[in-house]
Amino acid sequence: MDLKDFYLKFIDLTDRVLPALPSAESSVCLHFFARTIAVGSETCRLSYSDLMQLTGRTVGTVKTAINGLIGKGIISIETKESPRSKRTYKFHYPSDIKKISGLQRDPMLLLKDFGGIYAYEGILNKLTQDDRELLEILRDSLSIEEIKKLRKMATDSLKAGENVEDKYNELIILTKFGPERLKRYEGG
Repeated sequence: MDLKDFYLKFIDLTDRVLPALPSAESSVCLHFFARTIAVGSETCRLSYSDLMQLTGRTVGTVKTAINGLIGKGIISIETKESPRSKRTYKFHYPSDIKKISGLQRDPMLLLKDFGGIYAYEGILNKLTQDDRELLEILRDSLSIEEIKKLRKMATDSLKAGENVEDKYNELIILTKFGPERLKRYEGG
């Protein structure tokens, strides 16, 4: 996995998945992510004892967290060994994060300038014809509350030389385009 793909998955995990989980599940999930996706694998071998040491949780809490993650489809047990031994777990990176979390990406964080790097620099100029049409449809479908919120955000985040209407359109794109569609426009 390249660094960019890892970064996007990690940001989705920390911004949208982990906050939607109970504390123990969040902690255990992070350790599964670190031992699978972060190292380019789908599986890892861990025991309850390993997870107790890593998370500082009791065995009962670890078991409950694992069962919760299994129930949400985030992990599965690949081996049917004794519960006292290490089991092989498969981490199913949440491809449909909306099933796990209703949390939305904060467009202001996506617009934030990280040391001169802005992942969606010039996005309005890069839109395909289909995506320009989608932007029009999305703009027309916004509720009055969404319009007010996005207009205020556009005005508040405006930098010298920027156009408020362009910033407003960027915010619509960042909040309403799905992550797969946004991937097309990342980077310079």
